Amino acid sequence: MYYVRSSRKCSYWVLVIIGAVLAVTAAAQSRDEAVLRFYWDRARAVLAAGDPDAHGARYSFEATTYYKSIGKQGVVTLEDSLREIRYCSFGKVDSTRVIAAPKRESHKAELDVPHVFDSSYILNFFPNDTGGLEIALGFEADSAHTDLPVGLAILDRQQYLPRWLYLNYPHQSGYRHLSRSFRFTRVDGFIFPDSVWEVGVIDGIFSTRSYRIETGITNLKVYR
Repeated sequence: MYYVRSSRKCSYWVLVIIGAVLAVTAAAQSRDEAVLRFYWDRARAVLAAGDPDAHGARYSFEATTYYKSIGKQGVVTLEDSLREIRYCSFGKVDSTRVIAAPKRESHKAELDVPHVFDSSYILNFFPNDTGGLEIALGFEADSAHTDLPVGLAILDRQQYLPRWLYLNYPHQSGYRHLSRSFRFTRVDGFIFPDSVWEVGVIDGIFSTRSYRIETGITNLKVYR
């Protein structure tokens, strides 16, 4: 009988310990979710305040783009290039002055930044946060939003300004792989991408085609 009572006591304390661990874990998860949501909402607010298109700003920039093919064993070959100046206002391109035209029109870069901070995502901390000047937030889409890109946002920990945005499009039609990366800068109070990278693997009938598009944005000017 003594053995039975001891076993019951042991089982009781095991359940108490498990319950305490679960409670602590739930509290930690809730705290993490609050912190994640705090940074995500602040980044959205900063981008909204610094969005030149939403505020009807007039601006121009010079974009230099290199289209590169990626062959077997990762050999990269420069195939085409483009240098142009774009004049924009109210979120639209008013005119473009081409300085060096590409061989193929399809080799132009896509420079529009998706508004991921306005979308609904499952957020998570990037592992091994050092507590430095920047913080990394991972974001994933649930099964109801498979059309959304997923990825990683690097934010200024104090100013909440997005520094980098790494996007992966896991369900892009016609692509085996498609990713885009953006680096940001602030000019005259507005936030712009100053570098854009795109890497894609396109499925063909008999083979795949891999490429990389690199675009540098310079001479950003805002007209008041």
